[in-house]
Amino acid sequence: MRTLSRVERRTPASAAQAHYWRRNQLHHPTAMSNIATVLRVTGPLDVPCLHRAVHDVIARHEPLRTLFRPDATGLEQEIMRAGSVPEVFRTVTIGASDLDQQLHHEARRRFDLATEPPIRVTAYRLAPAEHAVLFVLHHVAFDGLSAKPFADDITDAYTSRLAGAAPVWAALPSRYADFIRWQRDRLGDVADRTSRWSSQTAYWQRALAGMPAQPALPYDRRPSGIPAYRSAAVPLDFDAHAYATLRRIAKDAGVTLFVVLHAALAVTLSSLGAGDDIVIGSPVAGRFHRDFRQLVGCFINFVTLRSVLARNLSFDALLRTVAEADQAALANRDLPIDDVRYLHSPAGHTPQPAQVLLAFDAFGAAAPRVDFPGARTTIRPVETGTTVYELDVTLSVRFDSRGRPVGMTGALYYAQDLFDLSTAHAVADRFRTTIGDPAAAWDTARRGTVSGTLTAAPACPPGSGALR
Repeated sequence: MRTLSRVERRTPASAAQAHYWRRNQLHHPTAMSNIATVLRVTGPLDVPCLHRAVHDVIARHEPLRTLFRPDATGLEQEIMRAGSVPEVFRTVTIGASDLDQQLHHEARRRFDLATEPPIRVTAYRLAPAEHAVLFVLHHVAFDGLSAKPFADDITDAYTSRLAGAAPVWAALPSRYADFIRWQRDRLGDVADRTSRWSSQTAYWQRALAGMPAQPALPYDRRPSGIPAYRSAAVPLDFDAHAYATLRRIAKDAGVTLFVVLHAALAVTLSSLGAGDDIVIGSPVAGRFHRDFRQLVGCFINFVTLRSVLARNLSFDALLRTVAEADQAALANRDLPIDDVRYLHSPAGHTPQPAQVLLAFDAFGAAAPRVDFPGARTTIRPVETGTTVYELDVTLSVRFDSRGRPVGMTGALYYAQDLFDLSTAHAVADRFRTTIGDPAAAWDTARRGTVSGTLTAAPACPPGSGALR
């Protein structure tokens, strides 16, 4: 890979980087854009070799050694030379009983993106043959699809260092700076009426017209100020039968499984008093070109999915309506979410048009592997306890050892500032019921009757406590 020139080391940030940098500035005391993962290592671990391996990977992937500073024209990124990156690795000896507290404390520590790299690694020594390695990365430099190349490169680099050599990698097919240029070329000039930027701006102006400024969710407390919520989670698990049923519904209707899940969530919210105009956000990967798939970096964008649940629709017609709206939104997925947000709220009152998020991984790709010679390793996420969304439904397909789908797993994340635990459980239970038989749930909702312990209302204004 060629050496960066001085000019190339200082370039404009991508739209995704700018989005997460703004979040970092708005929510100064919080770590809501941190991504934390702990690697448990049972068996021998050569910590100095791991230290060198981490810096090998930082040298390979430029976003991991990038600083961010605003200038007169926007946000500028400065890519540090590999040899001048400040130390990001430390070793701590602690007792096993103190580990969880230390993990959560470190996962929630904020990054100063102007002065420190967007990665921290802490190796906790619990016993001579027991370690926990915490990786904390900022979303400005990392997204869900970065996990596999990052894990693969850590494995390769550590194995090489253990053998006394530096890792030998094939050159990456592109750099993150190439993605930034590609993205800008793809969008075109905002002043060009034939550009994607112009056409997609026009689409989102139409799509967001008349959209509710605030969803009528079953709040226990009113939203106030800039969202920077404490989060907690209610587990969501669906067995193989439920998964197979949803697949059959999707196949019979000629839509994707995501469309069925989207419709089910919209029906759930509507049945809890959110009305007929349901707005849900969803992440899109943004790695449209194959050359970007091996890179660590932030490529993610968000689309706003709006569904108007007309009561005269059958369930099959509802699925077709949701599918058409989703396809239109995805066809206009290039416009950065901050520009869509501005169309929705020019005064900047909300960080994004949707306060509910639906994320679905159909391939189970969120489980990277790190294999160290002679040791047994396991990976798990560490929650940072913060969210910018009021409700966040995250699901992924669960596979058995033979690669066969055996259900779905995930969670309903909720803002504790707005919802009590009992309310979150009630929302999760209603969603499970809807998933179990979405056609029946829609038929019940459109007739205005809901069975069970909760009573749906025509509208649920903030603070009404409809689920209590």
